[in-house]
Formats: sequence, structure tokens, C-alpha cells
Amino acid sequence: MEKKTESFADRLTAMRLYRGLTQTDLGRHAVMAPTQVSRYERGKAVPHGAALGRLARALGVNARWLALGEGPQESGAEPADVPRPHVYKFALDPDKLELMRRAAEVRGISVDDLAQEIIQEAMEAAQVLKDRKAELTVEALHEEMQRQKEQIDELTKKLEQFTGVASDKVRHKA
Repeated sequence: MEKKTESFADRLTAMRLYRGLTQTDLGRHAVMAPTQVSRYERGKAVPHGAALGRLARALGVNARWLALGEGPQESGAEPADVPRPHVYKFALDPDKLELMRRAAEVRGISVDDLAQEIIQEAMEAAQVLKDRKAELTVEALHEEMQRQKEQIDELTKKLEQFTGVASDKVRHKA
């Protein structure tokens, strides 16, 4: 693709179409929401740092060319052709991990399945927030996070009580 385009948004859109990708495809390859790709293509936002690098790698183009229209267009790397899975790493303190093990055991599922359920519920809660289309300030986000932390603490206490009761019942039967 040799056509010189004027803006970042133009170059991004042209390369996405040239590669035969939808905004959803590009978002998946670049590990970002398709709505963010749309904002970039409409000129409503401009990526920086890691986001720019992920877009350039996904399209197989030079990041400097994509951002500024300068330098060689091709990066020499092949464009992404398969979506990379989202991998999140987090650590739980041993007490919470043990609590998850007990909760999973009581429910008859694996810890991984329980973790997936928790993540799914968190994603659904995030979608609800997104659907509200509310412009949340940093302060409001902090308040929301505090409220959610309190809910998690409440649920943790209930879960501890539930698993404690379940453990007691198992001991009495033996």
C-alpha cells in the first residue's frame, strides 16, 4: 500500500481496510475495545505509547509511520493474523485463595471456574457502568470502587459464614 494519507486517522483506517480487518478484528489483535479503534479512526482520540505500538504490530506497519506519516511504512513484521488471548495475572493472599478453594468446593466447581464466574460478573458490572454512559470523574470512580470493595467485603464475610457452616455440617456428619 503506497498511498500517502494525511492524518493518523486516515492511515489507520486505510491500513485496517487494506488488511481486510473490521474494527472489531483490529481491536482484538491490538488488545483494545473496537469502540476505541472507532474513536481513533474518527480522529476523536490519538493513541500513545503501548496502544500505538499494539496497533502498529497488529497492522504490520512502522509505528512512526502510523503516528506521523514519517519513515518507512512497513515494519518488516507480518501483521497479526490471530487474536491473542487476554491474559491477566493477579495474586491473592493465601487466606483469600483458601476461601476461594472452600467456596469452589462447596459449589462443586473448580477454583478456575469460580474465578471465571467472578470475572464474568465483574465484566457484566463494568458493562452496566458503560451502558449508563455516565461521565465519571476520578472522584466518582474512586467512590464507585470503594462501594464495590465494600460489597466484596460483605460477600466475603457471607461466604466465610457459608463455608464455615458447610464445614461444620460436614464435621458433624462424620
